[in-house]
Amino acid sequence: MRTVIFANQGIGDLVMAFPLLQALSAHESDRLLVITQANYHRAVVELAFLPSDERAEVVGLRDLGRGSLSRAWSLLRTVRRFGPDAVIVPYGVDHVRGAVVSWLSGARIRVGPAAGPLRRLFTHYLSGDMSASPGFHKVEEGKRAARILGREPPRALQARRTLGSLDSIAAPFDGFPGGVIAVALGSGPRETHKRLTAPLATQLVVGLLNQFPECSVVLLGNDAERRLNGDLMQAMDGGGRLFDLTGQTSFPELLGILARSRVLVATCNGISHLAALTPCPIVGLFGPTDPGLTGPFGSNLTAIRRGLACSPCYTRSFWKGCGNPVCMDLSTLDILKAVRSYVAPRALGTTPMSESE
Repeated sequence: MRTVIFANQGIGDLVMAFPLLQALSAHESDRLLVITQANYHRAVVELAFLPSDERAEVVGLRDLGRGSLSRAWSLLRTVRRFGPDAVIVPYGVDHVRGAVVSWLSGARIRVGPAAGPLRRLFTHYLSGDMSASPGFHKVEEGKRAARILGREPPRALQARRTLGSLDSIAAPFDGFPGGVIAVALGSGPRETHKRLTAPLATQLVVGLLNQFPECSVVLLGNDAERRLNGDLMQAMDGGGRLFDLTGQTSFPELLGILARSRVLVATCNGISHLAALTPCPIVGLFGPTDPGLTGPFGSNLTAIRRGLACSPCYTRSFWKGCGNPVCMDLSTLDILKAVRSYVAPRALGTTPMSESE
């Protein structure tokens, strides 16, 4: 079966699609075309497969052309050239573009949301509005899509690539007996409403350094978080225990760091979803989004949120937030208490988790 999957949202959405990707590559004859935001997301998709697997072709929308019409035409030509038997358009993707491209692709099976003005262009339906379905995680939607195509998905999230070598990157913070506390407070440049305010982020990192003096604290992120993490480094004296690895790690190396960390403290971002592929527990900071719907999948998550009546806010008009993200005015005491539940139990002097673990 030849299947096109629209996964052109963030890194987290790619990770949440792993069971779907793996289910649809389970047979020798299966081939995938994965539509992502940009070509560099290929490295995330590749984590879902063994190095010997070459069944997934990745195309980044941003790299198909500059103008919207040029990009749409290039996308349609790419999909038609692939010759799909099925097209999957998950909830949250631009369903108008997805519906039109899937219909024009010639695929006999077209799976998409049950809601939307062009729903009749699909032959099979997923959920209409996931935000109105309590207890239904987006990962489960991908599993449902796999079953529509006659493939049984794995139960858990899993990366099939080995973790990257960390010898040079991890060396500076390997000597702390309490291990590593990883921190990822970014959210991408278009979703800054998911971040803590700068004073609150600084207060949190100072609290981690003061409350857990036996640990090192490692700031993680990509180029979009370079300024945020740089400001955190400038705002305090980490005493040789605060490290900034922004933009210095490949995705496999990032998985390796998370796998050897005692805990990750993160907002709703791609790094928190990558952590769900490892044994690393996650203290997740949520406001505009629902951890039960689009948070890191699995049992390793402790969610910190205010629980305001107005959150989560998933309406399309609020994709950049309401302009006054009071839902992210979280208590640092609550966050530090959650971190202590993971850091305190280990006796000092034990070895941090190795890559093989």
